Amino acid sequence: GRNWTTLVVDGNHENFDLMDALPTEERWGAPVGVIAPNVFHLRRGYVYRIAGKSVFVFGGAESVDRALRTPGLSWWAREILSFEEAERGFDTLEEVDWKVDYVWTHAAPERALRKLFGRDTPPLVGGRRVRDPVSWYLNEIAGKLEFSLWRFGHYHVESEAFAADSRGLFRAEYRQVRPIDAP
Repeated sequence: GRNWTTLVVDGNHENFDLMDALPTEERWGAPVGVIAPNVFHLRRGYVYRIAGKSVFVFGGAESVDRALRTPGLSWWAREILSFEEAERGFDTLEEVDWKVDYVWTHAAPERALRKLFGRDTPPLVGGRRVRDPVSWYLNEIAGKLEFSLWRFGHYHVESEAFAADSRGLFRAEYRQVRPIDAP
């Protein structure tokens, strides 16, 4: 048997019809989708209490290759945040006085992107910069939230922890498995 639990933060190429239809349970103080035994989808806009730490979670990102994908087969509009999810995120953070230990997202806030990639932040499509609504929403949160470490993975790069005009550090993650409290 498996002696670990896998927690999933949705990205932008998920089958959201399946994700949204998952059975829901209350775990770590908020609703989760049950993917399989010991595999759970952490839903957008909630703060979970995991291993004694508070974790704000917000998945999703805009696909830069959307034009090459098929709606309902390889692309879902739900990759972008809904008004309800955005409101839930603000309300949840208000309830915890805008202070958590960690933040786990797929996209990064704009301020972290600028610091990580410089002025010409990716992605560039046909020479045009894509403005991801999820990154702009997260940027608003990053300007108010107090946190220890914010991890994100959408960009397929690794970084050390870095500061980016916020009250916490950011870290780009890709293909690494780390303990919850690793810096």
